[in-house]
Amino acid sequence: MRGLQNTDDGSTAHPKIKVRVTVDNSAVLEKKILENQLDFALIEGTDHSDRIVFREFKKDELAVICGADSAYAGRDELSPKELPGLPFLLREKGSGTRELFDSTMLTHGIAIEPVWESVSTQAIIRRSPPALGLSVLPGRLVRPDLERRSIKRLTIKNVRSRRAFSLIDRKDKFLTRSAKEFIKLCGPDAV
Repeated sequence: MRGLQNTDDGSTAHPKIKVRVTVDNSAVLEKKILENQLDFALIEGTDHSDRIVFREFKKDELAVICGADSAYAGRDELSPKELPGLPFLLREKGSGTRELFDSTMLTHGIAIEPVWESVSTQAIIRRSPPALGLSVLPGRLVRPDLERRSIKRLTIKNVRSRRAFSLIDRKDKFLTRSAKEFIKLCGPDAV
């Protein structure tokens, strides 16, 4: 996800504000928030520290996908019992997507060992179509590929992985007026 460092020069005109964007997984961004390296971050993970404020701003559901030409493309649904034996291409440990998928599987007594891991969602989307296996990615991010029919979405019988995107910052962090205005852009409940 993205972490932001805001430098407010005190002016009322926003063009003078410098924003630095850091793209990394949720665990790294949380650490940077706690170490005061970022003012706030947009993450897909869950609450790990009582020193961080989480403000939900979007909801999403994870999508199980396969390539349009994959051996799995002829199916609409997978059984939870068959999942451990299937080849999964997943995000790396520490990403919010992976954390949610692993915890959802754990609640159903399932452990998945991926055949391939990546820090890049796009790399997974680009690699899964050639029949390499199944992936689990954010529904919002795969929507364009689903519309182009380059990938197919499958369901897992009686299993859903819903999540919320959150804006996070340290509880004791002073946020400038411009930082608060940016947070408001994320949604009415974010401030």
